[in-house]
Amino acid sequence: MIQQILEEMGFNLRTKGRATPALSSQILSRDCEGDQNITSWNYRNILGKLNNLEKSTRPDIGYTVHKCDRFAADPKESHVQAMMRISRYLHAIKEKGSIYSPKAQAFYLWCDANFSGNLSAESTYKDSSTAKWRTGYLITFAGCPIAWTSKLQTEVALSNMEAEFITLSESL
Repeated sequence: MIQQILEEMGFNLRTKGRATPALSSQILSRDCEGDQNITSWNYRNILGKLNNLEKSTRPDIGYTVHKCDRFAADPKESHVQAMMRISRYLHAIKEKGSIYSPKAQAFYLWCDANFSGNLSAESTYKDSSTAKWRTGYLITFAGCPIAWTSKLQTEVALSNMEAEFITLSESL
């Protein structure tokens, strides 16, 4: 799947890889004034393949893919660059995989809610979704991940504690 995505996007052996799927210093937003998406590849098609890849074997790209997914209706150049960054990351790690060593048979759940990671004071009046909390969780069995997600909450939380309760409820 990774090779198919890279070929569709026009990557070759000389393409440089990246160590991370996204820049930690950049928040992807609606980018209303950004340049239009002009690529030789289909944004939504590649995004669907990245979603499939994330759900099946690559949870490490989940957050970034979901951020790009929010703008599939009207992708701008900044969103295309984010997709290119994910693909360059996949290009760098395509030969690597996850090795799981099952341990004691027990379920574990890690969950968290985040608000400030999505907040953009400059664009909140244009894009109200930047003012929503993000839910993330990971469920493991015997030390191996079996379910994970990173998504915007559908309910409005008025406090940190309420957002954490919503996250806990969704993850359970």
